[in-house]
Amino acid sequence: FSLLPNCHHRASLSWFGKANFLRMSSDDDTKALSQWDQLEGGNDTQGLTEQVDTPANNPFAQDQSHDPSVAADETEAFQKWDTEHQSAMQLQTKEKLLQESINPRRSCLHGFYVAFSMVVAVVAVLMAVGQLVGIFFESVNPIQSVLRVYVVVLCTLVLMNEMEWTKYTRESTILKIWITRGAIYAFIGVLGLVENDASKGTSSGYDDPGTNLGMLYITGVAWAMIGCGILYFFMGVFCLQIVIGRMQQNYEERVAASSHIEKFHNKMSVTESQKQQDGAMA
Repeated sequence: FSLLPNCHHRASLSWFGKANFLRMSSDDDTKALSQWDQLEGGNDTQGLTEQVDTPANNPFAQDQSHDPSVAADETEAFQKWDTEHQSAMQLQTKEKLLQESINPRRSCLHGFYVAFSMVVAVVAVLMAVGQLVGIFFESVNPIQSVLRVYVVVLCTLVLMNEMEWTKYTRESTILKIWITRGAIYAFIGVLGLVENDASKGTSSGYDDPGTNLGMLYITGVAWAMIGCGILYFFMGVFCLQIVIGRMQQNYEERVAASSHIEKFHNKMSVTESQKQQDGAMA
């Protein structure tokens, strides 16, 4: 039946075929017939019922003129079924919309940004730990120690910015714009690589397996920070900050409204239950 909309003789389907189909078909077939009626000329099941009621268009009234009550009973049964079906569909749609309003979800792009921000925060923590280990467990000169402290402070700033912990990081123009934010993150990663290379030249125990592993760890997290900075930079270039910002604002508004919707729904449910109890007692 799904091939009917593609047929060149759709108008040739008789009202007798439609009425029999609607009496014996499933919900999916009924939806297909409704779509076919819309393509045919915008007729809906209500219009079909009205035309079935007329003797000229009702095959049951024509073929069974000796007992016209049969066609009337079948038409009435179909009208009752159609009313119940529409009510059930409206109830399911309303329940689905209610659940979506009470439990709002992020869009795919917004969810990706939230996950990416968490990754950047974790990389910043790992990089700061690596620099602290280098300060206390490696033989470095005072200048290198000071530079490592600067890297730790910058990594802490990255963590605070991604978690939006302070007003300073949230309202900072340099950190707020993704292009400059990406450039700063990449610079922090490059600074970590430079410090690591300088430590290789000055450390006398570089051949030790533990020291070698520590150097590889610092190199890995530094490159990860550079990658995060580059990704932030290009997302800002392609104006994804504006798009994701609107998605985030929309999500926050839906979250704020969800609590009010849930409270209102609970009140309406209690009121409806009381009405049913009062009706049952009456």
